[in-house]
Amino acid sequence: MKKCYTLLLSLLFAISLNLQAQLPDGSIGPDFVATDLDGNEHHLYEYLDDGKVVIIDFFTTWCGPCWTYHNNGILDEMWELYGPDGTNEVMIFQIETDNSTGMDELTGGSGSQGNWIENVPFPTINDAPDPDNPPNGTVCGGLYNVAYIPTIYVICPSRLTYEDKYQDGYMTAEELHEFMGDCPEATEQIDAAITNVICPDVYCGDGLHNIQVSVQNLGLSGNLTSATINTILDGSIVSTFEYVGDLEIYETELISLNSLTDIPSEVELKFQIVVDGDSNSENDEQTASAAQSTIESKLSITVELLPDDYPAETGFDMYDQNGNLLFELPIGSVTTSELQTFDISVEESSCITWNIYDQAGDGICCGYGEGTIRLLDTESGEEIMEINGDFGSEVSTVFTALDPTTGIKNLSKEKVQIFPNPASSHTTIVVGTTINKIEMYDQLGKIVKNYIADKRYLDINTSAYKRGVYSVKIYTPNGISVRKLIIE
Repeated sequence: MKKCYTLLLSLLFAISLNLQAQLPDGSIGPDFVATDLDGNEHHLYEYLDDGKVVIIDFFTTWCGPCWTYHNNGILDEMWELYGPDGTNEVMIFQIETDNSTGMDELTGGSGSQGNWIENVPFPTINDAPDPDNPPNGTVCGGLYNVAYIPTIYVICPSRLTYEDKYQDGYMTAEELHEFMGDCPEATEQIDAAITNVICPDVYCGDGLHNIQVSVQNLGLSGNLTSATINTILDGSIVSTFEYVGDLEIYETELISLNSLTDIPSEVELKFQIVVDGDSNSENDEQTASAAQSTIESKLSITVELLPDDYPAETGFDMYDQNGNLLFELPIGSVTTSELQTFDISVEESSCITWNIYDQAGDGICCGYGEGTIRLLDTESGEEIMEINGDFGSEVSTVFTALDPTTGIKNLSKEKVQIFPNPASSHTTIVVGTTINKIEMYDQLGKIVKNYIADKRYLDINTSAYKRGVYSVKIYTPNGISVRKLIIE
């Protein structure tokens, strides 16, 4: 357990946050001890063990959106109604997570949005620098993987942690209180729960790998030492994993399950935990869906990146199916908003995972310049896929690399017409032979629609589709052609 002691002296100013993914919903919130500005020490798990829900507002004094959230009164209302002076159900902290901040900034000094502690009823913690994560890391911010600000976490007495995301619209005080009522708690003698599933929603290659489930002991009678975890597809158990461990009450463990091969191109999976004597079936199952990507590349590919006005916030990496890093563009590497290109070589039949990151959590668009990132065939320059810049903090997709001499015949040179393109209400696809079928994929490679034609043309009603860029895969007796369709 680390201690997040108050930092009162101003250090060297650094505004960037660490590159890391936010804690997934359903994660266990790490324990900490923190001292507030009044010198009072707070132990997180003591509040949770007392049955309280803890809300943490991670902010920095220079952050405009943080100041907006600070002034909307949601947490003030929560404190008044449900804090120690109300029903005493909740504890709230605001934690400043820039390791150079001192009292001058907290009280509205130079560079600050305003006075952050005036008339604030709940404790303020000025997070300490993290010696294990120099130069910009802070202890509590590091424990909670704070990648952008503001970050609002709701921590249940069971330690399960959930983020109140700005993309979904921050919850009101009433909605937060209603959400608190859904927090799981230990009430039964034997109770094992699956609290979270980490499963790729798009896959390629021979099947689904890297599937993980988070198991928690919510039983009052003792430690959880064994359980059976079933993976269920179409009502049938397709994989069984026998767990052996030693989880105390509220402890969790992330378990890697068996890979799934020879599965359909689209699957709905159910993960179920079975323990003798478990009297609570409501938390025994979690579900996940996955679809096989049909996006294919050549062995020489180019990533074309057009950043927004904050290029240093964007980065990406690529991994093969064995977890080997193929290419990495770290956060901070790009210093200009001009078009950047990166040539990458991959091996035949590799299943490539492509992860794109934005440190600020607002993608590469949305008021800061309209950025895009594309994957191209290096030799021909043909676009393989384009990722819309409005992806938040992270987006991932997968594709298969094929040797052009052994891969599927591509009809890119055959006459294929799509008009109008861009389309709003409809479009027509015409080829020189016969269309057997057409598949439409979104920008992450998920299939959204199948069409059967058996003629030279096909009219498609596009009014029901969301705006964006789609890949259209056209099957004919002579092979396959892939085209881009823009729907406005």
